[in-house]
Amino acid sequence: MMTGLGLTSYVDNQSAPSDLKHVEIKYITNKSCGEDYGYSSWQIKDSMMCARDTDADSCNGDSGGPLYDKDNNVLVGLTSWGKGCANANYPGVYSRIAHEVSRILVLYFC
Repeated sequence: MMTGLGLTSYVDNQSAPSDLKHVEIKYITNKSCGEDYGYSSWQIKDSMMCARDTDADSCNGDSGGPLYDKDNNVLVGLTSWGKGCANANYPGVYSRIAHEVSRILVLYFC
C-alpha cells in the first residue's frame, strides 16, 4: 500500500488532495520492472523495488512517502520515481528500505 498527499492523476493545474490517500499496489520483480522501462538489468538496482496495479500508482507530490506491506505490517520502501502516474506500462519505483537499514541505524544513533 502506497500512501501520500500527491496528485491523484497526471493532469495539469490539478491541486493536491487535502486528505491522505492510499492505493493498493503489487510488487513486481526488478527484472520485470527494468524490462518495462526498456533498461538493461543493472539499471534497476537492488536498492530499488517496483510496484504497480491497474489505475493505481504514486504521483507528483508523493515522493518520499511510504510503501507499506500491510500483510507483514512493515515499511518496505519510499516513493522515488516513475513515468507519469498510474501508467500501466511503467510501474512505480521505490527505494528499498531493507537495503538501507544499516545506514539508517547509523544516522539515527550518531
